[in-house]
Amino acid sequence: MIKKLPIAAVPVDIKDALSLKPASQNKFAAELSSYIGAKHVHLLDSGVLALYEILKALKRLAAKNEVILPAFTAGSLIVAIKKSGLRPVLCDVSMDDFNMDMPLAGQLVGKDTLAVLGIHMFGIVNTAFARMKGAFPDVYMIEDCAQAMGSMVGSKSVGSMGDISFFSFNKGKNMPLVKGGCIATNNQAISRAIEDELGEIKMASSQASLRAKMAILSLMADPYLYGFFHGLLDTWRDKKPPADIDVAGFTDLQASFGSSLLKMMDKLSEKRYKNGMKILKELSGVGGIILPRIDYDTRPAFNRLPIVFKDIEKRETVRKALWESGIETAALYPEPLHHMFELGYGKDEFPNAAYIASHSWTFPAHSGVGDSDIDKMIEIIRSIVK
Repeated sequence: MIKKLPIAAVPVDIKDALSLKPASQNKFAAELSSYIGAKHVHLLDSGVLALYEILKALKRLAAKNEVILPAFTAGSLIVAIKKSGLRPVLCDVSMDDFNMDMPLAGQLVGKDTLAVLGIHMFGIVNTAFARMKGAFPDVYMIEDCAQAMGSMVGSKSVGSMGDISFFSFNKGKNMPLVKGGCIATNNQAISRAIEDELGEIKMASSQASLRAKMAILSLMADPYLYGFFHGLLDTWRDKKPPADIDVAGFTDLQASFGSSLLKMMDKLSEKRYKNGMKILKELSGVGGIILPRIDYDTRPAFNRLPIVFKDIEKRETVRKALWESGIETAALYPEPLHHMFELGYGKDEFPNAAYIASHSWTFPAHSGVGDSDIDKMIEIIRSIVK
């Protein structure tokens, strides 16, 4: 079957991608500030660069050298932590919501803890993160919203629960601008430290190159085009952590694209939420799988929907059956961080992180997913897992 529903997509008309005119970065930053609920927003070339700049700024404010983060997350975060001269301290994840085990993270806080990096994995809101600030007022709380643009807690967007947050606009994220990211905070002192660190940042991408890639992103939301070019596009994916971090700025063209997508964000996020919750509801009670718990009063804008399979062979059978039916699924991170990097931990530590890495599979929940796609996913999973 040529038609393949992509694991990640955002519907953008190619005419819009090709006709966009560069816009004010200050205007886009102000729009993000209003959406996120943060007074200060800084635009950069990537989400991992945003974290790197955050960590350098926090080091200026506190003489500590450790950052606590979950053992199951993107390897690029370790690159940012090490490049900033800090030590990563890993924490296991919860089998309840697949986010960092926050009570366990609290036990890891010590005199050298500069920050706790709380991540909304898959777009699932980690509500326990917000409560840590009261328990540890001298530790910075960094909110990683790279996968969670559009996720809500009550009527508020994620991104304002900690001292500072960052978002990613890379391809595959909820608001893909080909690349890019931002830092958001309500703390003026932190914002000033960020500004001191940023200084003058060079532009890394040409407008022509970005426009071409935006056009490709818009075309690849079409399942027929995506299926036809899938093999070629596979070479465009990030399959391992970067060796280093490019320090570069945002562009006016990305600001224009971002403003356009931000106007659609509520609608797109609502669709992600409804698609994901329908799948979770229909699979509730099915044996052989573990589903994430979604906290009351949260609305996750699922970047992807994670499901843990107790039987790895059945997980692979599900993947093959859905691919043959025209639906792409994928692992997010096939290894936990202590298997990717030498961090001083044994391979058998953080068992939940290792289990989720090896047993989970993610499913599309974006706005291009229709009811028939959801029915097909549910039917195949039920028939194989039973």
